[in-house]
Amino acid sequence: MKIPTQQNIAKVGQGETDPAIGRNADRKSRQILIDFIGEEITTLSLSAIKDKVKVLDAICQVNNPPPLDNVTIEGVTKLRNNGLVILFGTKEVVEWLQSSQAKLTFTASLAPGANIRQRQHIILVPKVPLTLDPTNEAHLREIEEINSLKENSIMKVRWIKPETRCKPDQQLAHTFFSLSCAKEANTCIRDRIVIYGLKSYPSKIKQELIQCLKCRRWEHYANQWTATKDTCGTCGGDYWTNTCSQLTKKYCVSCNAHSHSSWDRQCPEFIRRCKQFNESHPENMLKYYPTEEPWTTVTRPTKIPYTDRFPTHFVVESLSPRPFPQAKVSKRKIPPDRPANNTNVTPPCEQRIRQQSQAFMAQVAVR
Repeated sequence: MKIPTQQNIAKVGQGETDPAIGRNADRKSRQILIDFIGEEITTLSLSAIKDKVKVLDAICQVNNPPPLDNVTIEGVTKLRNNGLVILFGTKEVVEWLQSSQAKLTFTASLAPGANIRQRQHIILVPKVPLTLDPTNEAHLREIEEINSLKENSIMKVRWIKPETRCKPDQQLAHTFFSLSCAKEANTCIRDRIVIYGLKSYPSKIKQELIQCLKCRRWEHYANQWTATKDTCGTCGGDYWTNTCSQLTKKYCVSCNAHSHSSWDRQCPEFIRRCKQFNESHPENMLKYYPTEEPWTTVTRPTKIPYTDRFPTHFVVESLSPRPFPQAKVSKRKIPPDRPANNTNVTPPCEQRIRQQSQAFMAQVAVR
């Protein structure tokens, strides 16, 4: 018999912790993303870019005393949108760089117009009053104060559906909240969030697969595909999905089947790809954003199958019918003047009363 350890006891009913989640979270905490206006930096070689990034070490030594002993750069990655991802040796470098004036000096030394982009932690907040103005900074700061969040932690708020498409009598709608800190996002998910007196229950946005709206294939966008014709996601025709008039016809491009459409979430190919994606990115199954807190790195337990939750031998239809209880025999003693077998016989007392009444009626008739 396996003896449960303290670590296993903490996991009971919560799921399991994947070691890859901790490694990915540590790597992201040591990364920094820099955006550039032009292509001056992205056209350089990686060695030249690393030489420019080493300026941060000199900037660090200017401070007296220096905040960090050494600035180690482990890697630099180019992005397609003219950006760079710099991986440092410690996360303290990223925290110091983002919270100090050295950020301006560092970005100016790289290229004019360079900017350090903060990592966004997006949560879905349902049932938010439409009186909220996402463009009003005072509204966002008020939400932070009411919910005891860090100042300026709410970076952006966006309605899922445009306000112009809401019904005239609609009062609530769903929104996306972008927060700069993972701890603040986890606090909102765990403790809920209050907006104008209404309590809402946020949830973390789960990353899903990318499907091209032009060819209905996977892992690329429509602007990255050079096909000359479009493909309908409902019937597979050579036109856009929103112009399709054959609503009864279905065709899936991925499965080459006529039983469902390409956008159907019950598509076997879509389910297979989602499972493969979640295995490669285990943090996608987390309820919270992974941090140093142990309860944020526990994967969400999978759904229990219906047959396991309700076994067939417990189904009502499978149970044998219960016999009806037999009528209880009265144990009351029968008086000696009343027959026990024939219940239609008139008791003696009733016979005497009937005889007396008949005699009385005969006397009245004679008179």
